[in-house]
Amino acid sequence: MKLFAAVILVMVLLQNFDVFMVRGALGSRTMPSSYCESLRTKEIKCQRIKSYSMLQNEPKNKVLLILKKKNTKVCVPAELSWVKKIILCLDKKNGTYKS
Repeated sequence: MKLFAAVILVMVLLQNFDVFMVRGALGSRTMPSSYCESLRTKEIKCQRIKSYSMLQNEPKNKVLLILKKKNTKVCVPAELSWVKKIILCLDKKNGTYKS
């Protein structure tokens, strides 16, 4: 009888452990570092920005990922006029501007 109770107890514990492991695996997925949930359209000053990069996985490369000086990432539409000015400003600052 004790052996039967021990087997049932082990089965219940293993079943709970399995559910815990599956939930942990599903809940621990991370977002790619170049993923945008939303786009910001409010203007950001060039002085507050450290760098930028075009996102390859977004449709038609229309989204720019901006890294602000406080290491926060912001996604912005690349076709906005203030975004084009920021690209120009940073390229000139970094010496990568091509006239």
